[in-house]
Amino acid sequence: MIPTTIIFGFYRDFPLFLFKSKTKSKNILKNENIKVRCVAHLEQAEFQAKRKFKYRQRSKKTFSLNTEWKGLI
Repeated sequence: MIPTTIIFGFYRDFPLFLFKSKTKSKNILKNENIKVRCVAHLEQAEFQAKRKFKYRQRSKKTFSLNTEWKGLI
Protein backbone atom coordinates (compact mmCIF):
# COMPACT_ATOMS: atom_id res chain seq x y z
CA MET A 1 0.00 0.00 0.00
CA ILE A 2 1.47 3.32 -1.09
CA PRO A 3 0.73 6.36 1.11
CA THR A 4 -0.07 9.70 -0.47
CA THR A 5 -0.46 11.69 2.76
CA ILE A 6 1.23 11.33 6.13
CA ILE A 7 -0.01 13.51 9.00
CA PHE A 8 1.38 13.52 12.52
CA GLY A 9 -0.88 14.30 15.44
CA PHE A 10 -2.20 13.22 18.80
CA TYR A 11 -5.52 11.59 19.66
CA ARG A 12 -6.27 11.25 23.37
CA ASP A 13 -2.54 11.53 24.19
CA PHE A 14 -1.69 8.73 21.74
CA PRO A 15 0.68 9.78 18.95
CA LEU A 16 -0.48 8.64 15.56
CA PHE A 17 -0.02 9.24 11.89
CA LEU A 18 -2.50 8.95 9.06
CA PHE A 19 -2.08 8.44 5.39
CA LYS A 20 -4.36 8.22 2.40
CA SER A 21 -3.84 5.37 0.00
CA LYS A 22 -4.47 5.09 -3.71
CA THR A 23 -5.28 1.40 -3.36
CA LYS A 24 -8.07 -0.27 -1.41
CA SER A 25 -7.17 -2.22 1.72
CA LYS A 26 -8.95 -4.07 4.49
CA ASN A 27 -7.34 -1.69 6.99
CA ILE A 28 -9.06 1.36 5.49
CA LEU A 29 -11.66 2.84 7.81
CA LYS A 30 -15.22 3.44 6.59
CA ASN A 31 -14.40 3.68 2.85
CA GLU A 32 -12.65 7.04 3.31
CA ASN A 33 -9.17 5.86 2.29
CA ILE A 34 -7.72 6.82 5.67
CA LYS A 35 -5.62 4.42 7.69
CA VAL A 36 -4.91 5.18 11.35
CA ARG A 37 -1.98 3.55 13.07
CA CYS A 38 -1.36 4.31 16.76
CA VAL A 39 2.15 3.83 18.06
CA ALA A 40 3.58 3.96 21.55
CA HIS A 41 6.11 6.68 20.77
CA LEU A 42 6.13 9.53 18.28
CA GLU A 43 9.75 8.69 17.41
CA GLN A 44 8.62 5.27 16.19
CA ALA A 45 5.99 6.90 13.96
CA GLU A 46 8.58 9.30 12.55
CA PHE A 47 10.96 6.41 11.87
CA GLN A 48 8.25 4.45 10.05
CA ALA A 49 7.26 7.50 8.00
CA LYS A 50 10.89 8.21 7.04
CA ARG A 51 11.29 4.59 5.99
CA LYS A 52 8.22 4.90 3.74
CA PHE A 53 9.56 8.13 2.22
CA LYS A 54 12.89 6.42 1.48
CA TYR A 55 11.07 3.54 -0.19
CA ARG A 56 9.09 5.97 -2.34
CA GLN A 57 12.27 7.79 -3.39
CA ARG A 58 13.90 4.49 -4.38
CA SER A 59 10.88 3.39 -6.42
CA LYS A 60 11.32 6.39 -8.77
CA LYS A 61 7.61 7.21 -8.75
CA THR A 62 6.23 10.71 -8.44
CA PHE A 63 5.39 11.68 -4.88
CA SER A 64 3.04 14.54 -4.08
CA LEU A 65 2.19 15.54 -0.53
CA ASN A 66 -1.55 16.07 -0.37
CA THR A 67 -2.79 18.17 2.55
CA GLU A 68 -6.49 17.50 2.03
CA TRP A 69 -7.87 14.95 4.46
CA LYS A 70 -11.10 14.26 6.33
CA GLY A 71 -10.14 14.63 9.99
CA LEU A 72 -8.54 12.27 12.46
CA ILE A 73 -11.12 9.51 12.91
